[in-house]
Amino acid sequence: MKLSLRSILLISILCSSLVGVFSATHASPPQITPANLSCTKNCAEIINLGSKYLVVAMDNQGNIFFVQPLDISPEAMYQGESEVRNSGYYQTASSGDSVTSTEHRYVTATEIIVVTTYLHFNAEGELIDVQVNEVRFPRSDLQEP
Repeated sequence: MKLSLRSILLISILCSSLVGVFSATHASPPQITPANLSCTKNCAEIINLGSKYLVVAMDNQGNIFFVQPLDISPEAMYQGESEVRNSGYYQTASSGDSVTSTEHRYVTATEIIVVTTYLHFNAEGELIDVQVNEVRFPRSDLQEP
């Protein structure tokens, strides 16, 4: 069977297209490594990994036990963080458990995004649960056309 130059060219273009599609769909996502984190034990932080923002929490052994992606565009500008309450630390009298919360603010061209992380510690001070709340507000400084 003799293939023409045109057939060979068509087959090679088709194969290279398939390889490109296969590689893109099966590419490994960026991995969370200690180099990506400033938090080491009993803590949580928001990191930007590639084009995604993630909440990552570490237990008292330094193992990642919680990862939650956030719906924040890569173009969002970080505006800082603050404690949600003045004390930021609440302890229940009966169990010794405590909760802290931190608010992180981001701004895009059209909205303000507030991400609140709640960290639940047991009586021994070990981080045992993380909850995340993401709220969006339209920007009031934008003019209607």
